[in-house]
Amino acid sequence: MSNIIKLRKYVKPNNTFYKILVFIFFISIEACNSNLELDRNEMPFDKYDFIRNEYNSTDMGYLLGNAEMGGIADINGLGFEKLWFTDLWEDAEARGFFPNLQFHSKELDTYDLEKSEFRNRYRLKDGVYSTEAHCSETFGYVSKIFFSLEKKHLLVMNLKNTGTKKAMWSISLPLQRYDIIYKENIVNGFTKKKSAYTQEAWVFRATTNLIKNDNEYIFEIEPGEDQTFYFSLTTQFDGVNYKGEALTATEISENYSQIERGHSLAWDNHWSSIASIVLPDGNYAKWYYRALRGIYNTTGAEHFLAAEKQFAVPDVDWKMHSFTYGHGGGWAIWVFAQLGDYKRARDMINWTYKPEALSENVRILFPEGPVEVIYRGKNLGTHTYIEKYNPNAIAFGHEVTAEGHNIPYSTDRHWDWQRHIDGYAAAFFHLLDRLYPDKEFTEEYTYPVLKGTAEFWSSLVKWDELRELYYLPPLLSVSENIMEKSVLDAVLAAKWNLKMACNYACKLNLDKELSEKWQNIYDNLYVPQNSEIYLEYLDDDQNRIGGGYFGIRAFACLGYPYLEEIKNIDKQKARNALDLAWIRNNKGKGMITFISDWFALTEAYLGNGDKAYELSELTTHIQDSSGASLAEAYSYDENGNVKQIYNEYFLTGYDALVLVPISMMLQSYDDKINVFPSIPKNWEDVSFFDLQAEHGIKVSAVIKDGEFKWASFKFNSREILKLYKNKIVKIINTGKDLRLEPIDK
Repeated sequence: MSNIIKLRKYVKPNNTFYKILVFIFFISIEACNSNLELDRNEMPFDKYDFIRNEYNSTDMGYLLGNAEMGGIADINGLGFEKLWFTDLWEDAEARGFFPNLQFHSKELDTYDLEKSEFRNRYRLKDGVYSTEAHCSETFGYVSKIFFSLEKKHLLVMNLKNTGTKKAMWSISLPLQRYDIIYKENIVNGFTKKKSAYTQEAWVFRATTNLIKNDNEYIFEIEPGEDQTFYFSLTTQFDGVNYKGEALTATEISENYSQIERGHSLAWDNHWSSIASIVLPDGNYAKWYYRALRGIYNTTGAEHFLAAEKQFAVPDVDWKMHSFTYGHGGGWAIWVFAQLGDYKRARDMINWTYKPEALSENVRILFPEGPVEVIYRGKNLGTHTYIEKYNPNAIAFGHEVTAEGHNIPYSTDRHWDWQRHIDGYAAAFFHLLDRLYPDKEFTEEYTYPVLKGTAEFWSSLVKWDELRELYYLPPLLSVSENIMEKSVLDAVLAAKWNLKMACNYACKLNLDKELSEKWQNIYDNLYVPQNSEIYLEYLDDDQNRIGGGYFGIRAFACLGYPYLEEIKNIDKQKARNALDLAWIRNNKGKGMITFISDWFALTEAYLGNGDKAYELSELTTHIQDSSGASLAEAYSYDENGNVKQIYNEYFLTGYDALVLVPISMMLQSYDDKINVFPSIPKNWEDVSFFDLQAEHGIKVSAVIKDGEFKWASFKFNSREILKLYKNKIVKIINTGKDLRLEPIDK
């Protein structure tokens, strides 16, 4: 090991004191070197906990959860107005909720919490939400709430009486909707309506007796004492024994302190099992770690995919169903896969890949034969999208039902004609495949997806005899407010998709004729551009006004997620297009947060760390008025003041924000690993540990005082390369062995 300092001064061998001193000195040097190069630094969640020191009734509540269940907690710390569940559905398109799991006290109603001593804290590391309210000498409480990491169907609530007299509390339960079994300290409910889409079983259990009074259950807490309450809800999607599972989840013998310690330890173990990213202190780091907590609260469940505003307040149109390239789909999969959380990424992949639904989606999206296209009241003429259905073609839904079907629209906005979605979806299957090599996954998931989507693009493309090129018929751009031929985002998605399908077919020695067809389309599918710049669509005159909620978005696709095509991008044209788009977009004012971070990701993959940080950092300021959540976007009045806040807890923005620093730290594609490829110049102290690279390699690296210190590469938990000078690392995998070859940047 380097940096071991040798003592030059002679030390008498018979002097015991000096022998001990020398021994201690060498041990300390070894320890310092070990800490510098080997020890892993965990993410500093504790620095950035949510803390409130006063009660304000207009504040936004914190979003709690464990991916299977969750909700916005009351700011008084006494429960939830609505509890949501990943597998509780009113029908195939809309999730349902469990109402009013809230503690009440008639005495509390006589006090004004805004005039009381009040404090709450939401811990990022373990998701424990604690509240202290001191209303008077005789009345006060401390509450603690968390959703269990280990028991996915368990909510734990603890309530302590900090007053000097006995406190009487109650909780209301929605008894009318359920068949009820009540016994002393347990209330057990079952769905009455046997034809309901979801059959539920729930249990509310207390460590004290519950006294029934109409729809309420009353309990008492002595001064200085506390009581713990457990709530669990399961559905038929959890298996045939779901009723028993709800009861079992609440059977806990430990006291609350033991339960919380075990819960916190479980989270410590989890964080140490995935990658750690340590960012420079500040606002950006604060929202990075808060966003990561929000992601783990809401997505990665074993059942179904998360919604855009999962467990929060659903948009009236979104109904808490998932989007393929939203929080419940690709964006969160990228987060989990790169952090090394394979299980969550794979669970989401499993729910995304529904072959029958994906095949049916082609028919849901486009009819056979000529179609008169009306977009926002404008007749765009007659176009043929699908001449004849291809039995091998598949398409991913934009908004997706519980069964995986695309949700169509009755209006002429055609939101689901954003077909870049198919390239994006195929990209996250490919991501998991290259980071976690698995022949079975390749053959049963990745290649069928790439083949099916390549066949879908093959059905969509049209040949222009005059120009001698392939183009795409009018599709909705990722900008969501233009429908034109060969919108850039769809073209880039199609080309990447077709090329990757060819590569996999060659690797698996399959579908030679199809791959030749895909290659021909790839070679001749025209990317809109002129001599200086990429264009937004075919024959774009660049006069379209950008800025605001929709803006001009397509150029964000010039890098992420189509990484293998970056080498084929004209870098100067891309630079010109991105710079001009930023100006036309009013430098991000009013832009959706995840779109700004999408641009940041592409800047990072193009090697522009400062620009990536500039664009990403903007998104951390788009918050609700109380600073509890990141929102989708702001709109502004004519004086530049915020007029409206769109969609608090906009979770795709959380995913995209977390992905940007990851892309600055590590990029791995095309059998290469690039460490610190896009670090902002002012980041002098930054490190990461165990980020996932291609071929199952885990990478750790440190920059200290602005200098690269080291990078370590592990395979199967064994270090196979250590660098003290930053170089690109080429991965050579012969199938029999794997080796790494450093090459100069």
